[in-house]
Amino acid sequence: MATRAEIILPDDFDTILDHKIRLAVVEAVGRMKTEADKPERYKLGEAAQAANISRNTLSKWIREGLPVSIVGSTKRIKRVDLEKFMEGKTI
Repeated sequence: MATRAEIILPDDFDTILDHKIRLAVVEAVGRMKTEADKPERYKLGEAAQAANISRNTLSKWIREGLPVSIVGSTKRIKRVDLEKFMEGKTI
């Protein structure tokens, strides 16, 4: 004996679904552009801003092992290193 279920969708379901999909695609493309616009290396202040942390917290992270490079006379942090380090900091 098979059990049947009936789902009744609103008349404008197709329109709502289309709108939600379009919004999701626009948001995803926006994130892709944002990723492409990020620099490969950050100055220390830029790195703190990108991570949404204070400079003091960034200094702590550097002491904890966040790699820093010196380019010319400026300390820089690779974006990929910052992102990888932040992954370990998620709660």
